[in-house]
Amino acid sequence: MKQLVDFLPVFAFVGVYVFTDIFVATAALMATAVLQFVIFRIKGWPVSRQMSVVIWVALISGGLTLVLQDKTFIQWKPTIVYWIMGVAIIGSRYVGRGDYIQRAMGKMLVLPDSTWTRLTFGWGAAMVVAGVANLAVAYGFSEQGWVAYKFVSAFGIPLLLTLGSVGYLAATNQLAGSMEEPSAGGTSPIADAQGSGGEIPRRWQRTSMEEPSAGEASPTADAQGSGGELPVPGSAFPSKPEGP
Repeated sequence: MKQLVDFLPVFAFVGVYVFTDIFVATAALMATAVLQFVIFRIKGWPVSRQMSVVIWVALISGGLTLVLQDKTFIQWKPTIVYWIMGVAIIGSRYVGRGDYIQRAMGKMLVLPDSTWTRLTFGWGAAMVVAGVANLAVAYGFSEQGWVAYKFVSAFGIPLLLTLGSVGYLAATNQLAGSMEEPSAGGTSPIADAQGSGGEIPRRWQRTSMEEPSAGEASPTADAQGSGGELPVPGSAFPSKPEGP
């Protein structure tokens, strides 16, 4: 459902435009942008800075479009968003909490810093190009053509960026070994549960039918011990496995 809400303003803009005009569609875009924010708050979903920027740019450019009855402002809206995102992505290498792309994808991929740098500048440059492409379509094609491009690019640009990143990693032989694995000398959770070397510790292999060693009472004998009292928990078997 969250993915549907993410694209709600785009669906509203294009859907309303088909039946009315760009000004009514702009009003629908602004209304659904506010509705999107409200839904995120009600659901308790985090509102990212990217989403906040998109909403504010939509409200400002949409407001100017309606007040001045000039579609130029709403047509510039995607370009402004793309350029802000491009600057933010590249700037994250130097200020803030660190590389935006690495923070977004670092939990899935283990890559050298030089690769993260290339991906960061690649995504930043792609945002700048996407902004230029939006203006080229807005000024070079009809209004209907621009609306169609706006709809397709909302889904197509993120997909192209993702495929481009995967293609770059595959071409440079960094994709196969980029998935995070246990550190050197570490063991998998199953091996940890089974003890060193992946074998079940010998002390766990004894059953109640096994002959006890000299001087050691069997679990059955413990349960039927003096006075018929049960042994103190942990006296027959260790309560938890010791270190390997």
